[in-house]
Amino acid sequence: MTPLSVHALGDDRLLVSAWGGRRWVLEAPPSQLDDAAVQAALDRLRASVENPPALPASRVTSPEGEECHESSGPDDEGADGEGRLLAGRERVTVVDGLDALGAVAEEVHQRTTVVILFAGRLFRTTLTPGDAAHDAAELSRILRATIVEPAHATALARPALRDEIAPLLCARTSLTGTAGSHDALEEWNGASWCAHARRPRPLVDPVTGLLARIVTRPVDPEAPPGFVHLHAELPHLTSVDRRFQPDPLAPAGGFRTGTGPGDEAVRSGLAHLCGAYLGQGRIRLADAASLRAAGDEVLTVDQWRPHPPELHDQPGFPFTRLGDHDPTWWLRGAASDVTCWVPLSLVHAGYLASELDPLPRTNGHNLVGLAAGFTAEEARDRAAAHVIAHDAVARWWDRGDELADVFAPETVDDAWDGCAWALRILAVPSPLGVPVRLAVVDDPERDVVALGFACAREPAEAAEAAAASALVQHASARDLLAPASLIREAAALGNGGVAGLAPFDPGRRYADAFADARHLIDPMCHLQRGLDPRVIADTRRRTTPAVPRTPTSDTAGTSTPRQRSPWEALDGSTRTVVVDVATPDVREAGARAVRVLAPDLRRLDVAAFDDPRRARHPYPGW
Repeated sequence: MTPLSVHALGDDRLLVSAWGGRRWVLEAPPSQLDDAAVQAALDRLRASVENPPALPASRVTSPEGEECHESSGPDDEGADGEGRLLAGRERVTVVDGLDALGAVAEEVHQRTTVVILFAGRLFRTTLTPGDAAHDAAELSRILRATIVEPAHATALARPALRDEIAPLLCARTSLTGTAGSHDALEEWNGASWCAHARRPRPLVDPVTGLLARIVTRPVDPEAPPGFVHLHAELPHLTSVDRRFQPDPLAPAGGFRTGTGPGDEAVRSGLAHLCGAYLGQGRIRLADAASLRAAGDEVLTVDQWRPHPPELHDQPGFPFTRLGDHDPTWWLRGAASDVTCWVPLSLVHAGYLASELDPLPRTNGHNLVGLAAGFTAEEARDRAAAHVIAHDAVARWWDRGDELADVFAPETVDDAWDGCAWALRILAVPSPLGVPVRLAVVDDPERDVVALGFACAREPAEAAEAAAASALVQHASARDLLAPASLIREAAALGNGGVAGLAPFDPGRRYADAFADARHLIDPMCHLQRGLDPRVIADTRRRTTPAVPRTPTSDTAGTSTPRQRSPWEALDGSTRTVVVDVATPDVREAGARAVRVLAPDLRRLDVAAFDDPRRARHPYPGW
């Protein structure tokens, strides 16, 4: 039967791991581990695992120093004077759990292969003198982040109450080789060791990646056949540190013949990763007055205006004013190559999770201008495009102007072939003179209208990105229409909850549910309100084109040469502050992430914290 390890999960439960990685929770306190009922349950679990991976050949020393008295095996192995296995000129030892890694690292005086048993999975790597302590800490963080539940990660890092796996690794045959690279973490897959790079960390890898995986989402059978819906799944960083709370899923979309949807998912995932505060950037505690007195430039909360100041006078308003002499934490940014300090609360989502003190609750989360790229220039340009698109669409939504209908690019037309959903691409005028496009996906059978918008150097690129965004929002709208909704159950599924959603209503009377705009506290609430038939009728009216489509209308909304990039248009037209939010690991992997803030431009804000006049007609999405 399959061997198990058993860990204490608090004072009243047991966490059971099988060789191969399956886990269960038993509702029994650790003190009852030897009771007949618990042992019977463990027997059932042992028998339930089908086709567990084969154990590797192993001859190593246990963490407690038990010697494996084996004869020399393959790869020129033999025992050293302390009973530890030598492979070539290396020592090899098994570490059960992660808490023991630090102690092992302290004893590394020569190149040493370390075999790590964690959560029923077996890993190995090489530690070298001088780097061992740093590498051991990094390995602990990497492996903890593979576990969804923080409490499970903590329990698994500790010594097991009962371990049937580690003794088998020591007692069977001989270890086949040693870790091939100091810069890789190898995992046993039942037949061989599979390398996961860790220096630099790969952009996507299920063990060591900055992103755990890119997943293709199921697509509605009636959706455009060329549409690709993706999610980037992030490592479970809250299992490493409770203060690290990025969104675990990052949506993305694209078209099979268009700009690489896989790359778009990676960019989305990196932006979500770096959008949370994970300790990156240069930070300082100060107040605005002292920063100015020192000759520094600042962007204050009042200047960025996350909400109208008069809302502070409303009973129950959740945010506080930050005066010039009130201390808070600031991040270093740049405005026209001059240092500019920005409150951390304006830069990162979930800023209160950082537990920095003092850190007043000054504003909600609005991540307009957050973007990642494979170069610094790309990240900055994409962030600027996001800012410009928000400004243009927010202005249009307030004015209610009719927009010009333009042609969809060939990549989108090809993807739409045979789809019954109507698609309109509308040109949204921007005072900055770069192409902004609004895509309208109209699903008559479900009576759903989904919007998406984007800005780019070229109109076709903006239209393609807008259409993909609209289809991603349509997928979310479709989910919210169902009684069993993944979005409504997100917290229970471990995907991060959405605050403020109304209960499912088969009559879709969501305009009534959100009649008080103060309940619209999340963009997903806006999307849910947009499912009300009355709101859909208004959205259709607003997105009816002004004039029939013409070949020349594709230039609508542009007044400068198309080769002008969004960053060039933004930086030359308004005050702009750029904050580098890339983590050291992201930079080492060759990617970048920035937050661009343009305080004089408009944004689509959640209605709960918007101007009450605009909140009467909330934008039906994000």
